[in-house]
Parts: sequence; C-alpha cells; structure tokens
Amino acid sequence: MTFKNLIQRLLIALALVGCQHALANAYKCRMPDGKVLISSTPCDERAKTVSVQQREQISPSQRQAAIDDLNRQKDFVVRAENSRQVESVPVSRQVQGGGRDVSGCLMKVTATSGLSPAQEAHRKVVCYQGTRFMADDCERNVAATMRLSSSSEQHYRAQCRLVSR
Repeated sequence: MTFKNLIQRLLIALALVGCQHALANAYKCRMPDGKVLISSTPCDERAKTVSVQQREQISPSQRQAAIDDLNRQKDFVVRAENSRQVESVPVSRQVQGGGRDVSGCLMKVTATSGLSPAQEAHRKVVCYQGTRFMADDCERNVAATMRLSSSSEQHYRAQCRLVSR
C-alpha cells in the first residue's frame, strides 16, 4: 500500500467518523403560517410533523472499533512522516531484502481480496522473512492493516522484529 493510498483511506475514515453529526434525526415541520421548517429537533406543538428521517444507529463496539482503527492509522501516518524525515539516503527494498522483492510481495498481499485483517498482516510479515534491517518497514506495513485489533497488531509487529534481524 502506498503512502498516498493510506492518506486516502485515512481521509475517508475521518469523513465517516466526522459525518456522524450529519446522521442526526431530521424533522420536517409545517408551521401554522404554511412555511416548512426542517430541524434536528422534534416539531413544537404549534407545528404539524410532515415526516421524520431516523438516523442510522451503530453499536458502541462498532464505534469503538472505528475510533481504534482511526487512531492506529493516525499513529501510522505520524511514524511514516517521522521516518521519512530521518532517512536521508534511501536504500532500495531489493537491496535490503537480500534479493527478495518485498515491494512485489506486498503488492500481491494488497491485491488479494477476501483476507481477514489477521491474514493480511501475517502475509505482510511473511514478505519480510529473511530480510535484514527492515523490521521498521515491516511494522509500518502491519500498522497500516485496516481493522486489525491492537493486540493483533502488537503480535505481528513482534513477528516483524523476529523475521527481519
């Protein structure tokens, strides 16, 4: 996954979390003078309720999962930006990977549909198996896995440190 794709996903997640206020109940009221008023609060007793649009409900666990995912993505972006500033001389993944095409492997993982977050993270770790000095890169890719729980992320980040020494 490229940095640009990650930013796009992050912006979409922010938009989804931010638009929850836009999903409030909407009331269409006909006032006694004939005017129509649309409001997020129920019509008062003087007005006639013409229609009510109910907002979509999400469970507290779904909301918390979305917040956790968003926070993980924000952390990933901060870490990626910090690492870009620190790295003054880029070294190709092909050279660091000891002949492995890590980029190609990661693209295949990204292109594979139907993987659970854990399966995707595991396959990303496998891409780095046998590489040298790429644990940080591996951890960044694991952290970018959408919908991966915090405990699973920690597990796969530890795996990155083991496979890329």
